[in-house]
Amino acid sequence: MEHIDVVACRPLCQTEGYSAAYTELVYKKFFENLKRRSGLKGADALRCANVVLIYLERSDGSSDKLMEKFGTEALVLPIGGVNIETVELHTSNQRNNVLNDLVERGKRTIERSQKLLSAIAEEVTNRDNRTCLLLPPKNFGKGMGRVRQCVNGAALDGVEIEEFNKRVKAVENTLPKQKKGNRRYFVGAKGLFFESPTKAGPRHGQVPDWGSKCHDASCIVRGKIRFGISYDQNFHYDCDLPKGRGRSFPSCHGVKKLERGRGHANIAPNDNVR
Repeated sequence: MEHIDVVACRPLCQTEGYSAAYTELVYKKFFENLKRRSGLKGADALRCANVVLIYLERSDGSSDKLMEKFGTEALVLPIGGVNIETVELHTSNQRNNVLNDLVERGKRTIERSQKLLSAIAEEVTNRDNRTCLLLPPKNFGKGMGRVRQCVNGAALDGVEIEEFNKRVKAVENTLPKQKKGNRRYFVGAKGLFFESPTKAGPRHGQVPDWGSKCHDASCIVRGKIRFGISYDQNFHYDCDLPKGRGRSFPSCHGVKKLERGRGHANIAPNDNVR
């Protein structure tokens, strides 16, 4: 296994669930780690990094908060075989045994994720202008929920690459498409065409800088990583704006209103609208 950079957070009480405050704290530490990594190793640091969030499931369903917070950035996987709410933690020996067991299970969980990560990498790098995995969630609309369910379900099921590819294709076939010129493009909310550039075509997407004061941490991370894999930060979709269509769009951290007369919008996978 390659080097693993562990981003840990404060311990969660055995009787507590994952709260919104806790998930925000985890995300903050995650963001700071990526920012530090980029500062130490340069702009290409994330290209060889995979992002996997491993967690312990809880009976109260609060792990859904982790899925929601990290659902498009990381490959999210539970550590199976452990009910943390019922294990005995009264003595130091019991605690050490549980900790060692969790470490070993965590390693095996990460090892199992490698094939799936390679399949996702193929999608968001070599098929970036055709895959559904890079569609911007807010602007594409509810169809993106099926994309997330596809990836998260594949991770939970531990599927092989071939099965994952079949599932992605199946989801793509359920999403609306229309032909324009020689290609077919995904069509999202309100009939918006998401025209992706070819490999040799113009790519002028803009990702917020790590030190940006105008964007949230998630705007920055989602502009660089999708489902645990770094993608082309210049990638974006060209979306024609027919006459009579509004010029206000949900953006990565708010609402973006384009000036009147604009014929198209540039929308990045992180929903940054220009």
